[in-house]
Amino acid sequence: MIKENKDPYFFKWREGMPDTILQPFENPSNLYTRATFPPTVLLLNLPLSNFSYFSQKVIWFVGQWILLLAAIWLAASCAKTSVKRKIIWVIGLLFVSNSYFWRLHVERGQIYIVYSFLFALSYWINVQSFALSKFASGLVLGILGAFRPPALVMLIPLIIAKKWKIAAGCLTGFVSAVGLTLTRIDLGIWRSYLYSMKLHSQTYMRFLSTRDDFVTWNTPVIEGLSTLSKAASIPSPDTSLHRLMWHYERWIVPMHVHYIILLAVVLLLAAFMIRWYHQFSPGSLFLIGAALMTWVEFFLPAPRSSYNNVQWILPLALVAINYNWTRWQHNAPLIFFLILVFFNFTWSSEIGAAFFRFEMLVNIFITVFAVLYMKEKSTLFNGGKPAS
Repeated sequence: MIKENKDPYFFKWREGMPDTILQPFENPSNLYTRATFPPTVLLLNLPLSNFSYFSQKVIWFVGQWILLLAAIWLAASCAKTSVKRKIIWVIGLLFVSNSYFWRLHVERGQIYIVYSFLFALSYWINVQSFALSKFASGLVLGILGAFRPPALVMLIPLIIAKKWKIAAGCLTGFVSAVGLTLTRIDLGIWRSYLYSMKLHSQTYMRFLSTRDDFVTWNTPVIEGLSTLSKAASIPSPDTSLHRLMWHYERWIVPMHVHYIILLAVVLLLAAFMIRWYHQFSPGSLFLIGAALMTWVEFFLPAPRSSYNNVQWILPLALVAINYNWTRWQHNAPLIFFLILVFFNFTWSSEIGAAFFRFEMLVNIFITVFAVLYMKEKSTLFNGGKPAS
């Protein structure tokens, strides 16, 4: 649509227009389109627009697997022992690539693996020893934030830890990526994006009480393909906290209340960082940042599909890299987590609820481990005494 000089967030297809700009899953009665990604992602996809849709699907299928393997390799190469490197490859190949959410990601042609790759690349650059490694690491984080705005919460631990070079790189990368879009598109496209996100949020909250998506599914023939609206039967529950409130308590909590709760969570984690901060390692810095990003996504007033979980690659790899089996502080949350996961799937009578609770448990485990690891690093830095 960018090539056709059309607004991708409020465009309406009509008979007689080329099918190359037809979205098969669009509801004609909606004011806005289903596009929920920023203009930076639009430009990222622009090089593929010259190919047929079938060719794009094949190219992106291969691209997703390349990015997954690259993200695992980047994370594994940061481990100091061969055992931990093998554990990371097991996590990536067995837990992630063999998961229901990765199959859904590949089948739907999603972009979250790009975010995982950029996050892993930023961490890998951060632990390198060349002169501008910290600034370059932040630069990649900023580009990630331009693609996925919730990633900008990484600035919170960066500022608390006084990692000014990384923070400066992050802001530079973000401004540069956003500014680059203005060389190809009008500023009005960014306004359309922000306004459409507001409408998406309002519609999501209004239709929260329905179990089905509020979008009408159409089945047109596009470029000779008549199966675009058909999808594999893969568990894909909406795991946002808004859906949780409705699923268990039939509550539709106003957005501002969720934002207040999210602010409380962020402030609590920030308090832990301030309390135990003395010398943040890259592992603790990126772990707590990953936890913050995931919590922000859970609180967003938007559907959270299971393919979002491919962003667990680096956080789980960081747990493996920094895990110390001799410390009960590490073993206790892991054992408790595994027990909860076992009973979650054993006793659950509804698969959607089971997967929702599982995803929440993983995020809670990552957060608890990040806090304990911060405390441990702070204690070791103070000669075995808790930080004052």
